[in-house]
Parts: sequence; C-alpha cells; structure tokens
Amino acid sequence: MTLQRKSVAIGLAVALVLAFSAAVSFGHGMRSRDDDPGSFGPTPEKALERLGVTGEQKTQIQGVLGKYRPEAEPAVKQIVAERRALRRMIQEGASDEGAIRGQAAKVAALESDLAVMRARLSKEVRSLLTEEQKTKLAEYQAKREKKVDRFLERRFREREGEKP
Repeated sequence: MTLQRKSVAIGLAVALVLAFSAAVSFGHGMRSRDDDPGSFGPTPEKALERLGVTGEQKTQIQGVLGKYRPEAEPAVKQIVAERRALRRMIQEGASDEGAIRGQAAKVAALESDLAVMRARLSKEVRSLLTEEQKTKLAEYQAKREKKVDRFLERRFREREGEKP
C-alpha cells in the first residue's frame, strides 16, 4: 500500500471514528487548521498524533478500515447523490411535498445505514485503543461538540441581526 493510500485509509478511519458528522451536516470548512475559528477539529492525521496512536495501532486501524471500505465508499457516494437530488428539488421550488418527503426519507434511510456502519467500525477501532487514548478521544469529542455549539450560536445570532 502506498503512503498516499495509507494516509487516506487512516484519515477515513479516524474521520469515521471521530464521527465528523458535523462536516457532513455543514458541508465545508471542518478540517482546517486547529486554531481556525471555522474548524471543528484537527485533521485525522493530527488527531491520531494527539491520541498517541502507535505505528502498530495505525496498521491495525488500516486493517479495520480496509474491511469496511468496500461497503463505506459506495454508501457515502450514494448519500451524496441523494442529498444533491433533494437539494435540487428544494432549490427548484418543487411543489410536490410528497416527493420531497420521499427523497428526504431516502436520504435518512441511507444515513441511518451509514451510522450503523460507523458504529461497528468505531467499536472495532476503539477496541484497539488504550484506556488513556479512549479518554483523550472523549475529551476531544466533547471539545469539538462545544465548538460546534458556539459556531451555531454565533450563526443564529448573526442571522437575527445581533453581533457575535
């Protein structure tokens, strides 16, 4: 496996494990520099480094990811395609509420399938971490959630005409 493929594999595994669902929900700017106000967390490589993941653990994580990749990649591509279809329906002003609800339900079903897959992958990857690494991961997740909350609060205030 090339270094580039290993980096991609590790990145995807960490992204799934760390549940970067905020990136999917908001659609951009979620993996920039740690000190960037628009960033919701470190890059996957930086997260692994902060957790103190060893070379052996990285190899094991790659193995877990490799097991899920054939199922995950097409699932993610399908979700993206179905979300685009939903967005087009909404942006084009579709008046068929039933069609919009049907497409939204299709997206929701795909996302729930992916959530189950992420949970399985996460459980396997977490089993490879030490207790100290699991504690650090929980701390990072709590910090990221607070950052998302602050982002949303600022966003809502800006839209209501208040200054952040």
